[in-house]
Amino acid sequence: MKYAFLLCSTIVIAGCTSESGRTTFDQVIGATYMGDQSCATCHEEIYLSYQDHGMARSMSDGSDILFPDTTIGTALLRYEVRWDTTSRRIIQREIQQWYDGTERSIADTAHYAIGSGSAAHTFLSSDRGVLLQMPITRYTQANKWDFSPGYGVGIGRFDRVIPMRCINCHNGPTERVGERDGVYRIEQLGIGCENCHGPGSVHVEKQLRGMAPVDQSIDLSIVNPAHLTVARQMDVCQQCHLQATESIEHTGTGILYNPAVPLSSHTTYYRERNENAFEVISHVERLTESACYTKSLTTDNILTCTTCHNPHEGFRDKGADYFNATCLSCHGGEVIHEQALFDDQSCIGCHMQKVSADDAPHASFTDHFIRARQVDIVADPPKQGDVTLERYYGKSDSLIYRAYYQRYKTTGKSEYLENAKLAYMDVIDIIKSPENIHVGILALMDGQQMGLAREKSRELLAISRKAEHVNTFLQIWQNDLQEAEVTAIYNQMLSRSNNDARYINNYVNYLIANDRHDIAESILDPLLRPSTGDHLIFFNRSIIALSKGELTEAREYLELAMQRNPVDEDVRNNLAYVLQQLGRPDYAETVLRQGLSLIPSSEILRANLGAQLTHAGRHREAVDVMSIEPVISSNLAANLALAHLNLGNNEEARRWAMHAITIEPEHRLALQIREAL
Repeated sequence: MKYAFLLCSTIVIAGCTSESGRTTFDQVIGATYMGDQSCATCHEEIYLSYQDHGMARSMSDGSDILFPDTTIGTALLRYEVRWDTTSRRIIQREIQQWYDGTERSIADTAHYAIGSGSAAHTFLSSDRGVLLQMPITRYTQANKWDFSPGYGVGIGRFDRVIPMRCINCHNGPTERVGERDGVYRIEQLGIGCENCHGPGSVHVEKQLRGMAPVDQSIDLSIVNPAHLTVARQMDVCQQCHLQATESIEHTGTGILYNPAVPLSSHTTYYRERNENAFEVISHVERLTESACYTKSLTTDNILTCTTCHNPHEGFRDKGADYFNATCLSCHGGEVIHEQALFDDQSCIGCHMQKVSADDAPHASFTDHFIRARQVDIVADPPKQGDVTLERYYGKSDSLIYRAYYQRYKTTGKSEYLENAKLAYMDVIDIIKSPENIHVGILALMDGQQMGLAREKSRELLAISRKAEHVNTFLQIWQNDLQEAEVTAIYNQMLSRSNNDARYINNYVNYLIANDRHDIAESILDPLLRPSTGDHLIFFNRSIIALSKGELTEAREYLELAMQRNPVDEDVRNNLAYVLQQLGRPDYAETVLRQGLSLIPSSEILRANLGAQLTHAGRHREAVDVMSIEPVISSNLAANLALAHLNLGNNEEARRWAMHAITIEPEHRLALQIREAL
């Protein structure tokens, strides 16, 4: 990123705004980003004032964030957070109670902090070159540590990749390195000038050449939101302050929104038809529901975000009069009722109350739905049952299948997948961009429409060699191709993706399935380092060891895999099997029981623990472990039938054997039990 010293020009911020002015900033569309220091050279006063705004502190290196150490979690899996005085970094450590009574741990160091601190600081690590969210967040309003949103005991991992959209709304212009999310070139911290004013290279060049406007005309080389229409002014804010159920960025690149163009040309937002939840960044849609906003639309002074917020200065220390003055500019002639009842003596204390958000624990946020005072206000609960999405903001209905598919991946609800497939079929002939075709293929694959997925994947490979797209093609076609061709494609893909572990594991799985263990071993062995975070690298190496009968080595690799991910069912099952073979059924049982404590819903772990207990003659314990409803695993149902049979419960044995056969008609154990009865 280049920095420059500039001649000076003026910046204007908007108050209540008229729709009459329409200015285009086409010169900014092709510009490049310069960094805040380029702006500070001329606009030093504004730059310094802006440092007090929460947006300027929305991402930092965390070196000045001091909190007391803490430990949270359970005896089986707990997390320690401490401040390292040498590195001036937060270190988070996950500690597992091991099956032999000892403890194992992994740790990571925070390199960045997300959030201004008005509600929370969550921490990011980048030890392995990929930006990852850490499992423990400091909730500053509540003055406590707790799991980051979406985490919890048993699901608190060091592997949640930070996508470009998160970075774009917490930091200045950031460049993705390569094709994958999480690998970025970060050259400044915090939301910057160019997030709202657009890339500044053309502006810088004109200033350096003395080409700035000499009269009062508008400088078209940089976006000044004051000269945009009201709708476009709102776009500048709602690029980050508009909450929808799902959003689709049209290019698929994650590139930062440029306010020189309408937001609708960059992103389309979808929400569930009956959704009414309050979330952290739902400011814009809540404001537009307010009578203050809707009534202003017929006036020359339309209410916008900057009517109340000066984006160039902080406001949290301004006191009640800061916002009261704006309210009184319209409501000055009205009786200011009951104001004395509120400690802060403010209009917003009554009419824009603090509400707990659905997506952020231990914090409350200003509800921008301006309305009469609500007593003991709580967020409107989200309605349940409807899985229909509608376009909320933006221009593209043709991409709604992508929103449905994203929702399916988030919730696991098959109804969203079905809607994704149907919506994709409606537009399949007009979808031409590689990213959009790719999502359609994923929906077809998950929906078991492999014939059409195969056809579209060939179309995709003809127009894109992006690693993610090639990987999907190989998942469909690799068993139909010659090994040399598959190897060549994988090598190209790994080179393009900087040896992304996801694709390494896919290639290794292909090699293992084709008995090419020697090649798979040669790929994995250089990656078996303490710094390797992907547990599947170790898991796949254990598969090769098992194929050679190397039980001790397999145990070592499986332990390293479980240390990195204690909630992978396959890892625990295989480790339990190896421990059984090594003559430690007690350890094997503990591995499975600890797994069920972390993943109570796991039918795989229940089936294997039940089988082990049955083999040991502990049939009543086996029934107790496996008796859950509903049972969707044929193995669990068959193992439960066997335990009942050994207890003499023939009717229950018959019922569960038939249930297993209903799920899997050729299940051998279930058929044997049916014949025995």
